[in-house]
Amino acid sequence: MNSKSTLMKNIKLVLVLTIVVIIVSCSKKESTYERSMVNDIRITKNNGIPANPKFRIELKEIGFINGENKTDSIRFLSSIGDITIDRNGSLFIIDYNKCKIHKYDKNCNFVKTFGGKGNGPGEFEYVTYMNIREDTISIPNVSTMMIMKYDTNGKFIENKRLFDISKFPMYPEKFGAKYISQTRDFLPDEEKGIVFYETINLYDCDFMFEKHLYKNEYSKDGAEVEDLIKKGHIVTFNDSMIFGYETSIDNYFIDVFDNNGIKKRQIRKNYRRTKSDEESYVNSIQSMQTDKDGRLWVSIYDEKNINEKRFDVYNNDIFVNRVTLNIEKGYYSEFIEDKLVAVNRETNSIKVYEYKQVKK
Repeated sequence: MNSKSTLMKNIKLVLVLTIVVIIVSCSKKESTYERSMVNDIRITKNNGIPANPKFRIELKEIGFINGENKTDSIRFLSSIGDITIDRNGSLFIIDYNKCKIHKYDKNCNFVKTFGGKGNGPGEFEYVTYMNIREDTISIPNVSTMMIMKYDTNGKFIENKRLFDISKFPMYPEKFGAKYISQTRDFLPDEEKGIVFYETINLYDCDFMFEKHLYKNEYSKDGAEVEDLIKKGHIVTFNDSMIFGYETSIDNYFIDVFDNNGIKKRQIRKNYRRTKSDEESYVNSIQSMQTDKDGRLWVSIYDEKNINEKRFDVYNNDIFVNRVTLNIEKGYYSEFIEDKLVAVNRETNSIKVYEYKQVKK
């Protein structure tokens, strides 16, 4: 009886210890962040410990475009402007200097160029931005106050004229079925000196202005453009939520808005002021973008790894992990549709990657 009693006690002890380990493990996972509601805003405060320290993505290069071949006047990329990808995986690149759009297939093989310099149908000047919805390419041309439209085969469709320059969508990005455009202007003022004006606007599916999501101005006595450009917001979004960060050297927080521009959440993360040199401090966030799965990628300055491309990755406002993208030096990377596109504007070269989360 005594041996059986001892055995039962040991079994119970093992069960209790197992339950304790499970509870402690769950507690540790939850302890990476805290959530609270303040004035109907959900605040997620991350303490800097990754919720999934094993998270990373795997890159597979599927195409390379070499812009150094100057002997081919048709294919040569003289200046890479905006890049976008259609639903078939074809790549479209604006050549700013040549006023042409270059099309490549999903394997980055050259297909054709179209467009041209001028103000006639299908022609443009000073254009750096475009996007694709379904089979239509839309290009804002502020010099003519028109949205130019082509099909993805390069056939000109129409010019859509708009009439209010203050509400013209200069840099429209797809936001679900709508568009968002962020505009920055530096204008002189007799009393304030140089003033930095910033607007973030919402447009419908036909590029018609709906409302200002954000509008502000920054000025300082004696300030130059270089001083003011450090102000303002960084904005990115997935299909349903807008992420906005007001530049700061002291705080690390990101406001999250719904598709009506109403603030719903805020992401916070423990942060200490970081110097880039003996006199200057860096912004807590350098840039932001979202990937094909809606995760938020926040580019940060890592003083221990200043030559690496380091990102804080968030999912549902929770800090997942700090990730390094192994992209060749000189290339700037951007998530475009379901690909990662890396651009080297010094050599006018482009690398296209497929990516997926590594699961172990």
